[in-house]
Amino acid sequence: WDGDGKWHDVRAADINAYIKEASGEDFSAKDFRTWHATVLAAVVLAERGPESSARAAKRSIRAAAEAVSEQLGNTPAVARRSYIDPRVFGCYLDGEVIELTRVPSGDPGPAIEAAVLDLLRSQGCWRAAAEAA
Repeated sequence: WDGDGKWHDVRAADINAYIKEASGEDFSAKDFRTWHATVLAAVVLAERGPESSARAAKRSIRAAAEAVSEQLGNTPAVARRSYIDPRVFGCYLDGEVIELTRVPSGDPGPAIEAAVLDLLRSQGCWRAAAEAA
């Protein structure tokens, strides 16, 4: 809707151009979609908590991929392969999850995102990501 009272089509290329211009970096809408998917998967796994068996851990990873796919409108396989950072699953298999209890009241988004960044930077995630992929 512009200042003249007209509707204009907005396409993916328009959105990506805006993101690049506004950020001054080479980001696209897919970067935001990927980050959102990774954070959501980390939250689902944290809510489920570390599992005591490999079989149960795989069920939790499947549940996280399903939750992400519902949000993104695609299949769990696409969510896992194309959007969720495999380090989240690697950390989970190593028994590492974000701590949701440390999230302050109000808008938890920044605190959760910071916790996910810390998780992704941990050494165990890098090591185990190949196993989880």
